Amino acid sequence: MEARFNDCLRSHGFERRQLSEDVWAVDVPPEQTDIYLAAQTTCAKEAGFLTDEPVAPPSPEYLDGYYTALLETATCLIDRGHQVPEPPSREAFIEAGGSAWHPYDVIVDTLTQAGWNVVNAICPQPTGT
Repeated sequence: MEARFNDCLRSHGFERRQLSEDVWAVDVPPEQTDIYLAAQTTCAKEAGFLTDEPVAPPSPEYLDGYYTALLETATCLIDRGHQVPEPPSREAFIEAGGSAWHPYDVIVDTLTQAGWNVVNAICPQPTGT
């Protein structure tokens, strides 16, 4: 299923890279977010990831790994001189279901397209599985 999903995203112009066992990254310029989200939904359906059944929230174990990956991205951004929002505690992040913080929250509005491409290539955003 992963290969089918990746091939589909690639056919829509988005390259998905595996950063670790359960963490993937996709470089998405801000102005293509809506296009990417539509492609992601289409590809998830085609690959068999989406069903009509309700989706369970991410597990605490998954969110713990995602939080760690976001901290690595934040460190990368800070090391390159970017300001990132202060992260919540790991517990608060997990309790909020992973929606409480992202290191790119502020940066997205401060970069040109070329700058975004460079920063996202050097400090990719983890996307989970």
